[in-house]
Amino acid sequence: MNGLRINNYWTSSLLVLVSTGLALLAAEYGLRWQRAQIEASSQMDAGLLRYDANLGWGLNPLWRGRHRHHDFDVEYSTDLDAWRTSPDSVGKVPGQDVFWVGDSFTFGLGVGDGDTFVNRLNRSQPGVRHVNAGIPGFSTDQEMLLVEQRVLRTRPGAVVLVVYLGNDLFDNRLPFPIQAENAKPYFSLDDAGALVSHQLPVPRLRKPTDGSQPTLAEMTLGESASSVWAPIYGLELVRRLGLVSEPHGMGRVDGRYADELALFAALLTRLHKAVADAGVRFQVVLLPSRRAVEQADGAMADVQDYLAGKILELAQAQGVTTLSLIPVLRAAQAAEPGSLFFPNEGHLTVQGHDVVARALTGLVSAVSGE
Repeated sequence: MNGLRINNYWTSSLLVLVSTGLALLAAEYGLRWQRAQIEASSQMDAGLLRYDANLGWGLNPLWRGRHRHHDFDVEYSTDLDAWRTSPDSVGKVPGQDVFWVGDSFTFGLGVGDGDTFVNRLNRSQPGVRHVNAGIPGFSTDQEMLLVEQRVLRTRPGAVVLVVYLGNDLFDNRLPFPIQAENAKPYFSLDDAGALVSHQLPVPRLRKPTDGSQPTLAEMTLGESASSVWAPIYGLELVRRLGLVSEPHGMGRVDGRYADELALFAALLTRLHKAVADAGVRFQVVLLPSRRAVEQADGAMADVQDYLAGKILELAQAQGVTTLSLIPVLRAAQAAEPGSLFFPNEGHLTVQGHDVVARALTGLVSAVSGE
């Protein structure tokens, strides 16, 4: 009788384990299918971007189109000068304009023209015209060239460089951006530390799809991205439920990004000099990624906190006022979790842009002279 009970126990336990395993497997495949559907949901009307031999690409002037995604359904438009439209700047007399130079976070991917933080600044500062010079996919090297070739020709009052800590410093070293498809100009440093340009004019090339290009995880987390735990981190169930945290690797962060920081310092020096020589005020804003805000104790937060600290040191050495939005966004995230970034797409929501605009009020007063 005892032997029969033991057999029944083990049989029941095995059935429970098998059933649980099958249920988890089904859930994993279901969630992966859902994620694939969400990732494939992004559809934008054609024509926003055009080829540019000096920058890689730029915005088409007087374009209007719709961008549909699982997380949003919005319209974008550009003005005659090929900048993102800021409705509240219409009617303002051009003069000591403040140009906000950055990537898709500055452009405002995912929100309408009136909801970008640049337009909100136009709304709160009626006496100053704020120009949204953000271009999706750009990194610091392209932004430097954009300022030299286009922005300074307008004789602005100030230029604000918005550095996206998620990938800007890593894209600076690459001929193709990590999260964009077209070739770009890029720079390296010679033995004397001087900038050397590459891919100018920019070839009309698409990024290779043979797996030869580095991923963001490989460039930011290094060996953590390829550790024995990588398959576990890649499970959709683990990602959704937050069951396992990525290793921090803080002991290996210091010095890992020396090349990226050295190149960024050279780009910042050249950009600062160009702006200063033109008699234009210059400021820098540091913008973290969603993961660095929502997972403040995670590996990506460690990386971006470290980079932000180093950039603040570099900027201070050059006399450039710099504002990090990391503490501001983390405080807002703690107050209203999940409200600042689109959950699947990752860019700032309308509320996120509002938080950023309010945080920039003091900086805006300094650069605009008000």
